[in-house]
Amino acid sequence: MTPVPICILSSTRAPEVSHGHDLDRFVQIGSLTKPLTGTLLARLAEAGVLQLDDPLDQFLRIRAGTGITLRHLAEHTAALPRVPPRLRRLDPYADFDFEALNAVLERLDTFTTGPPGGEAEYSNLGYAVLGAALSAAADAPYEELLNRHVLTPLDITEVTSNPPPARRLSGRGFLGRPLRPWTMSGAILPAGGMWATPREAARLVTKLLVERKLGEPALTWQTSGRLRWHNGATRGASVFAGALEDGTWVMVHRLSGQPTPTENTAVQILKDATAKASRGTGRVIIPSLSVLAAERQVTGAGRHAASLRFAENVPFTAGHAVDAMDWRAVDWPVAHAAAIAWHAVKAGNPLTVLSLEPELYAGTGITPLNPT
Repeated sequence: MTPVPICILSSTRAPEVSHGHDLDRFVQIGSLTKPLTGTLLARLAEAGVLQLDDPLDQFLRIRAGTGITLRHLAEHTAALPRVPPRLRRLDPYADFDFEALNAVLERLDTFTTGPPGGEAEYSNLGYAVLGAALSAAADAPYEELLNRHVLTPLDITEVTSNPPPARRLSGRGFLGRPLRPWTMSGAILPAGGMWATPREAARLVTKLLVERKLGEPALTWQTSGRLRWHNGATRGASVFAGALEDGTWVMVHRLSGQPTPTENTAVQILKDATAKASRGTGRVIIPSLSVLAAERQVTGAGRHAASLRFAENVPFTAGHAVDAMDWRAVDWPVAHAAAIAWHAVKAGNPLTVLSLEPELYAGTGITPLNPT
């Protein structure tokens, strides 16, 4: 059996690329597009263009009375089927253009499987409808809005629905023949039609989930315990991306439409990272500003911390200051500790922050462990 091309990027190891994959060529990311659509929804809500609980019929011509809101679509609780009707077998979304979407919208109430707001039912159709609603609300095409409100603010340039053909990388089928990628540039685009280079996709995930440059992660991200994640799969590609609360992250892309091995690889990397962190490295780091803060609160406490032979004192640097500039409501000793943690994440050596008051770290993206 021919080995499947794979690339792995994570906070715990150097990038791994094998069997013909490429970090800098465009690949389909499938439903990893959905968190981008969810982030766009949040950004438009923040800008006052719409509200999460606005009814769908406020933006699209559908029969009144469905009760479906934008939030329902984002959380997969709109009671819509997984896919649109009458799809092709080999290239399922090729005919699902905006005319086809409008035909579905005219009879949307006949497609629902129950009242909205109930149990989540994963729906590509729902995200196609959500993308159309966002375009209508902001009076601009979906991808234009995505670039304006999400990608450009994050300085992400290599995520697109139409990459240069010479830079595309697709999977191979029987006898090694190239697989023709699914056509997903029509109405289904907000549900799974974007392409990205793996390197840029990893940057995007870390900015959204770890650094949280655009605020709290969108409703779209799935949660499993301490892990936020999303996956995606098309005919010849599959991807899994996720991050733990401590900033450990992973992004795995394979040129195979079988998602399970992709997910298993990513989850194992996270498990290995967690196991390594639990064993510890024997290092105890004390921010110098925390030493000063401790001394001001309790006479002698700072001097004692500074004298510990097993502790490593870390001075406040310009790099820490740059990281902390966005945390205007965070006190300076906390900002120093959070900045040290971020530097460790970026270096691929995440550490655990201990604090008796974890709530002081709100807004930094760091979740401390209370040792008591």
